[in-house]
Parts: sequence; structure tokens; C-alpha cells
Amino acid sequence: PFDWSASRLMTENLLLVTLKQTRVPRTFLNFNLPDLSVSEAEKVTMVECALDPSPLPSQYKNADDGFTYCGRYNDRDRTEGCDVQRCFGGEITMTQFKV
Repeated sequence: PFDWSASRLMTENLLLVTLKQTRVPRTFLNFNLPDLSVSEAEKVTMVECALDPSPLPSQYKNADDGFTYCGRYNDRDRTEGCDVQRCFGGEITMTQFKV
């Protein structure tokens, strides 16, 4: 079972910061949270960075109720300075998308 305490703390903090900022209309935000302990989550920083262009390993298995992702996310390629590499490095990442 996963302990959501650190994720909840990081989400609360990033929402407090992000909701105070002015955003361009029709801009969406994508956040990635690192896997941290609660004590680490209290000190983590949020960085704005580019979306990693490397594709997610797309391996699925067919189950009775549909498809289930079974790729090894932690093994995915990581482009230096982009969201995946920085999140796995222990930072909260934010990427903006404009439509």
C-alpha cells in the first residue's frame, strides 16, 4: 500500500503557490510529484520545466475489465532538464500547456 501523506503535503503546498499566480487564459498545468518521505516533502522545491519528449513505455495486458498498464515507468528514458528526469531527481515539476 502507498502512503499518500507526502503527496498530499506536496499537493497542498503547490496549490497554495500556484493559485496565487496569474496564468495566461487557456493554459493548462501538469504537475509531477516525486516519491518522497513526509520530511523530504516539507522541503521539496517546485520547478517549471519542459515536458520530456521521450515516449512512455507502452506495455499493456488484456484483462477482463479492459487493459492494464504493465510497463516499467521507472525504466523510461529521461531527457536532461525535462520533467521526468527532474521529478525522478526529487523535485516537483510543473509544465504549462497552451491550447
